[in-house]
Amino acid sequence: MQNRSLKKLCGFLTAAAMALVLIGCRGASGQNGTNGTNGTNGSNGSNGPAGPAGPTYALDASTFTPDQWSELTLKGSITSVTMGTTPIVNFKVTDGNNTPLKGLGFAGQSSSDLYKTYLNMAFSVAKLMPEDNLTGAPSRWVSYIVTTTPTIAAPTVWVPTRPTTDTVGTLVDNGDGTYRYTFRRDISQTKAQLDAYTYTGTKIKADLDDVTYDPSKTHRISLYIGGNAWGTGSNNATRASTPIPAVRIKYPLNPTYDFVPATGAAATVRRDLTTMAACMSCHSKFEFHGEGRQDPAYCMMCHTDQRKFDRAEGTLVNGVVSSNGKFRGHGEGDMPYFIHKIHMGEELHYKYQGTGTPIPGLGYGGVDYNEVTYPQDHRNCVKCHTSSTATPQGDNWFKRPSRFACGGCHDQIDFQTGANHGEGGAQLSDLHCIDCHTETITKTLHTPIVPPNPQNIYLVPNGGNNNTNAAFIAAYNGTGTTPLNIPVGAKKPS
Repeated sequence: MQNRSLKKLCGFLTAAAMALVLIGCRGASGQNGTNGTNGTNGSNGSNGPAGPAGPTYALDASTFTPDQWSELTLKGSITSVTMGTTPIVNFKVTDGNNTPLKGLGFAGQSSSDLYKTYLNMAFSVAKLMPEDNLTGAPSRWVSYIVTTTPTIAAPTVWVPTRPTTDTVGTLVDNGDGTYRYTFRRDISQTKAQLDAYTYTGTKIKADLDDVTYDPSKTHRISLYIGGNAWGTGSNNATRASTPIPAVRIKYPLNPTYDFVPATGAAATVRRDLTTMAACMSCHSKFEFHGEGRQDPAYCMMCHTDQRKFDRAEGTLVNGVVSSNGKFRGHGEGDMPYFIHKIHMGEELHYKYQGTGTPIPGLGYGGVDYNEVTYPQDHRNCVKCHTSSTATPQGDNWFKRPSRFACGGCHDQIDFQTGANHGEGGAQLSDLHCIDCHTETITKTLHTPIVPPNPQNIYLVPNGGNNNTNAAFIAAYNGTGTTPLNIPVGAKKPS
């Protein structure tokens, strides 16, 4: 008992001693230590591979009703060209709201066609021949597309014809509003194809100009998209006429692309004298050619001097010109001559009567030049022609006059014989035109004197020029005293 009690007492004493030790260790709390520095952030994991691009939304033209097609506005451009000798054209098309447009490859093939034909597209290619150093004749476009398309009956025959378009190539629709078209024609072979043909009668090989492929020269590719809605008229798989009236698109597309095939670079040597905007400031829209051709840059591809091919030379008898497309050795359908004739209209010196199709009794192309009434002074050349970035040759009308362009309006002058050319006499070259027809004189004689006058140039009353017309002088300075060197086309002081 005594030993057990002693053991208990020893246990209590030990416990008490430990308690005192613990109590003694709990002194007053010390200050908190400084915070440790933050650890560096962990690196983000690498991004996974990009997912595939979602499909580009595009309207499908092949699903349009005729009414939808009719109201469609086409926009777009040629984005690139790979020339080689068989041109490959990349282009894009949208509607008026910039929504990509797919499904434009409407094609048909008749029983006589060797190839299917794209019915709402047409392509052309031409080279720009430079100014003639010997005669001073201005630069000119020469189309390579001057043969018909082979048929099943004649699968290897390329028949010479006036400028046309390539519509039988290969089209790739990428489904996103972009396309690729490969010409059927190898333009390096055009000359050989023409050389192989036997020419008779009015078919004169020289009238098709020099079609030798020259990749060092400026070239232009043109694209037309428009025409009738699929399933209307003859726009169908067999190209057969149907009782369904043709429904035409109102706003077609006519982009062009100028470049140098040898380098692929944009063309620096150009021929641009007017713009579509200048034309539309008066016309608003052209209705010929099924309303499909609206841009003069596109029109140039077919309206070359080559249009005189297979045309008989016109005649002039008692002031009446009888012609169906060729007069004084030039093609009446060539753009400078043709357009100037139309705009001179009733002021032309001679009467023009066609001798054949399409409308006997009218001038070339069924146009009765003499019945055109131009709604403003035809001397207002700047309405169409002014120099700008878009039209670097816009001032050629007074800086580089030529017999052919000027002869479109001044049709009474025969430059070969000198008839009606006054002291100028016969002229077989354009090199000396500027000797007499200086810039100042030409601008003076082409100052409009009757309204409307969109340039707000003060119009010289009763003809004359600014420095000799008394009424103009009086109005110019308000005193009637002759001022010195009033510029042609000067604005009346306010």
